[in-house]
Amino acid sequence: MNSPVNKTGSTTLVKTIKTATLIKAYAASFNIDVAKYFNGIAEIQVYRCNDTGYHFYHPFTAAGDSDFYQHFQQFSWYYLPWKWEHATCAGLMQLGYKVLEVGCGTGAFLKKITSEKNIQCHGLELNESCVLNSPGLVIENCLIEAYSQQNANAFDLVCSFQVLEHIGEVHSFIKGQVDCLKLSGKLVISVPNNDSIIMKSDEDLLNMPPHHMGLWNEQALRMLEKYFDIKLQQIYFEPLQPYHYEWYTTLQLRKYAGRSIAEKLVKLCKLLKIDTLINRRLQKKAAQIKGHTILAVYEKTAG
Repeated sequence: MNSPVNKTGSTTLVKTIKTATLIKAYAASFNIDVAKYFNGIAEIQVYRCNDTGYHFYHPFTAAGDSDFYQHFQQFSWYYLPWKWEHATCAGLMQLGYKVLEVGCGTGAFLKKITSEKNIQCHGLELNESCVLNSPGLVIENCLIEAYSQQNANAFDLVCSFQVLEHIGEVHSFIKGQVDCLKLSGKLVISVPNNDSIIMKSDEDLLNMPPHHMGLWNEQALRMLEKYFDIKLQQIYFEPLQPYHYEWYTTLQLRKYAGRSIAEKLVKLCKLLKIDTLINRRLQKKAAQIKGHTILAVYEKTAG
């Protein structure tokens, strides 16, 4: 099997996951039936791209659709209106920029930068309910591969936040973004950092299909410049965020106890109000802890 990053590189099978286990877990944790995404599939394979170190799930048909993401839209934590990566990306923009966000969700990021900067904003989103509920913004229900054919060399900056990890066919997705950029334009990609301590868990259900289809880290992001007309400018690491303190604490406790015991200990800390002291300690060293997200900035070099 060839790598989805460069289309020709070799891959190595790392492990397999039974889909029956995923179906049961999604139903129990999020009250959603994901069986249709695994129709006729008994196991999901996890492969490593030998050229880049990128890990991905296969088959790609197991990826979630618009209905899947509409279900998760009900959770307040799913589409946070403003995050660390939004602020980081906004700091790269200049007056008069024309910006495209791929996978813009409810359009919160675009709304904010439109109101604060003289910037033309466009968005693409496959969750149809988000598109319908975003008046006043140019948001289209369209794949980047198709959109790029009509909008080549059109944007000063193209960004995607927490999107690439949901994509199976990553080569065409990244190429579509690059094609939309003007020469020397900026490509900004943020994804979960799977080298971060809060992502290093085989029990993180949302890091598996049909939610996530790929596992990115610094090495894999750095290697992209070898296969696309882009040059890496900067890598940014998100500091541990306050809304991830409990998650971080739970994972730390799992090193010394099982999952259920760790979760009970966290609840006990809350009951005894010890969690406040733990959070204060985490706040002091949060800048030294690599949090959930890694963000890469590239410059288009040709085309």
